[in-house]
Amino acid sequence: MRITMTAISIPPTPALKRENITDGTDIAIWDNKFVPDLQCPTADHAQRMNCSFKDDCTCNSAENSVHCECSKKDIEHQFQQITSLLPIKMASWEISKSYDGSVTAKIPHLVSADFSIEFNQTVDKSITVIDNYICTIHSTSIEGCYHCEKGALAKILCHASSRTFGEIICDKHAFVVPCSPTPEFVDLNFHLDSARQFLKCTVTCGKTVNHFTLSGILKYVNNFHDTLKVLLQGNSTTYHDIKLPDTSHILDVMFGWCKTILFSLLAVLFALALSYPFLQVMGFRLVQLLVRAALTLLCAPLRVAIVTVQLVRKSLSQFSSHEKTI
Repeated sequence: MRITMTAISIPPTPALKRENITDGTDIAIWDNKFVPDLQCPTADHAQRMNCSFKDDCTCNSAENSVHCECSKKDIEHQFQQITSLLPIKMASWEISKSYDGSVTAKIPHLVSADFSIEFNQTVDKSITVIDNYICTIHSTSIEGCYHCEKGALAKILCHASSRTFGEIICDKHAFVVPCSPTPEFVDLNFHLDSARQFLKCTVTCGKTVNHFTLSGILKYVNNFHDTLKVLLQGNSTTYHDIKLPDTSHILDVMFGWCKTILFSLLAVLFALALSYPFLQVMGFRLVQLLVRAALTLLCAPLRVAIVTVQLVRKSLSQFSSHEKTI
């Protein structure tokens, strides 16, 4: 038997070894590119101005004066950088500010390693006892990230007629999970290299094989700029730090958008092409109908007034004839 360690990742402790600066309210990471001129041991010494002044000025004497050149040290500029202000969350570490003003560093993923085990031994005799149970797992989704230390996660329930263990095989990944009539959720962890996943899996509790699928779209959480910066500083201890995003998935999404826009434009053009002959044939009649409707609406008050006047005249004439008769 030969055991080989193929990959190892160590927590980024060198990245956490940084100094912090504060103005009493906000806290920022201090890159330590220069040393401030005014140096105080504690905040109490700073309030009492019990500090030491150290400058890096270069002075040259003239006839009646001294010319000095000093480097510009803009500490306030550090607070204007969004990437330096706490809280800061990276793929492999987090730095945040507590309510009491203290700084807390958190490493969500500890040491991880991959091992390859090779067996080279002759087995003369083997006894196999197989208990045939029927295990079933429903298809579910897989969530998480790819090209990352945390990986992807799928939660499954393994149903069986009695308590036993089921063997799950998903492509190159294999798991052994407990199965029972009242199962509990079991986590299946994967470390994958692409965004779109559709894993065809099998579960066996004996000789009966059942199939299920794990599908989902994983996220890309790596920051290429920060990774390159860590590599240049020589503080990287992670195996294969630079991991590029899945360009094929990005291109598929872009092509999908382009197809949707293209089909929408074709549908609009097709609708216009069909409506143009209809408008050309029915346009004149439609215009006549609209003109008649407009004239009817405009003349309606005049017609009502004329009818009202006629009714009033008729009433007056009837009233006058009635008086003459009397």
